[in-house]
Amino acid sequence: MRAIIQTFNECDNTTAGVDCTKPASFLRHPVGALATFAHVYTAPGRYWVTVWAHEVVPRSNKSETVSSNVSVVITLRPTLIDDVGPVFLLVPNSTYVDEPLHLVILIQNLAPDIHVTADCEDHAGTRSVNVVETPTNITLREIVESDRYRNRYRIAASSRPHSTNVDESTMYSHLEAVHVVHQDCKHRLRVTVSRIGPEITGNSNHFTLSAAVAVRRRPTLADEVGAVVIVSRQPAYVDEPVEFFYAVQRPHAELEYRLDFDDGRQWSTVSVNSTIHLPAWLNGSDLELRGHLRELIAV
Repeated sequence: MRAIIQTFNECDNTTAGVDCTKPASFLRHPVGALATFAHVYTAPGRYWVTVWAHEVVPRSNKSETVSSNVSVVITLRPTLIDDVGPVFLLVPNSTYVDEPLHLVILIQNLAPDIHVTADCEDHAGTRSVNVVETPTNITLREIVESDRYRNRYRIAASSRPHSTNVDESTMYSHLEAVHVVHQDCKHRLRVTVSRIGPEITGNSNHFTLSAAVAVRRRPTLADEVGAVVIVSRQPAYVDEPVEFFYAVQRPHAELEYRLDFDDGRQWSTVSVNSTIHLPAWLNGSDLELRGHLRELIAV
């Protein structure tokens, strides 16, 4: 006991050669002994910590005890998910081979010690994807209503349950990652949010969002429009108009229709009327069409 008191006394007096690590405020109040100690609690709750100072009077059977206590409340350390708030992973609805796959990551509280990484996995292996923070923040409402993302992206994963109410006006840090996929198959995308610190232990220092994205080859124009047929009225005579009927199974506004009549004249551009009525001569007995073309014409 004497040796311990002597050590603390030397520390109180800041004697050279003694490792004194106590705060300066303690040095203003000399005491006989100072000590630090630690204890690990395995469950949350309120605990009373008591310390006893016990002394036996020399050359007697008498003893004296002085005690002091303090109340300490132990709580669960907030997880990384709690600290960063909601995190969303947005992926495009359509992804094609050999074209950039743009990922959008939204994080409510992006601190300097928070790191975001991404990787893409398929049957050929796992490749890391570079994640870049954009200079501007954004809300979910702006994502939904913008021309760039409207009807082109979907929320593929989030750090909160789907039942959790989300405020569309909350501001998020906006991160993006771009990856080019060279195989038409299903790819697994993983975004990992992590924080490195000496006080963080276990699985509370990171969490992962994942989503499956089907990458396919971009359809050709023939795939998009489907069956195409052109027929002419027969018989056809010189110096008399020849009637034609042109049908596309799945037309869309970006298509331009041109006709070449094979008589040396320039191409003719025609407009498409989706409400056109079939001419009566298409049902004539002199018009022979294959089964699938007849079904197309009859639609």
